[in-house]
Amino acid sequence: MRLADHVVVNSSGTAAALEPIRKSCDARVPVTVAHLGLDLRAPPPTRPAAEARPYFVCLSTIEPRKNHKLLLRVWQRFAALGENAPRLVILGRRGWRSGKILAEARGLGGLVETHENLPDHRVAEYLLSARALLNPSFAEGFGLPIAEALSLGVPVLCSDLPELREVGSQAPEFLSPHNEEVWYRAVSDYAQSRSDRRERQLARISQWRPVGWDEHFAIIMPLLDC
Repeated sequence: MRLADHVVVNSSGTAAALEPIRKSCDARVPVTVAHLGLDLRAPPPTRPAAEARPYFVCLSTIEPRKNHKLLLRVWQRFAALGENAPRLVILGRRGWRSGKILAEARGLGGLVETHENLPDHRVAEYLLSARALLNPSFAEGFGLPIAEALSLGVPVLCSDLPELREVGSQAPEFLSPHNEEVWYRAVSDYAQSRSDRRERQLARISQWRPVGWDEHFAIIMPLLDC
């Protein structure tokens, strides 16, 4: 902070978190917010055939901060439904302290599956037929998976964090990352073939627009020229 000419952050939430550090350093360096761009102009992968059993996707590094354990508790409750239970697909690389999370996921058998290091087109394929993207994270700096899902027209259930509201605007449903019951009810509703709640979010998604890389660099380039 003392040596930089300028600091660029990915969200206003990140800027707010950085401010106490900037003040403690007595640094006068300016801080600029530039949301990450998203470019999905290329046609998305072919939508796979719809499955008889609905499923949800959690896309993130596997670590405690992402709060996979809340989802696994929810799916432990779904296990009692047998063949009527929705599935959970966890996509992401292993992070710190991921061993116990993965062990609990394996303990749920075929109801929960995990995949690491998938290519982008496979991730998109999983998202396209999902009932929703789930992100119960305790803390985020930006929330790129939320933007990716919304860009594909996929509903999002995520934590009520300022950074995720900044990215998702009014489109997602924002839930407490500490309330297992509200997540269970929301997933149960979205798993239905005819969910008015899900349809209302799809209508909101139609009004959502991602930030493009051109917009991102329109902010960045003048800083490089100064």
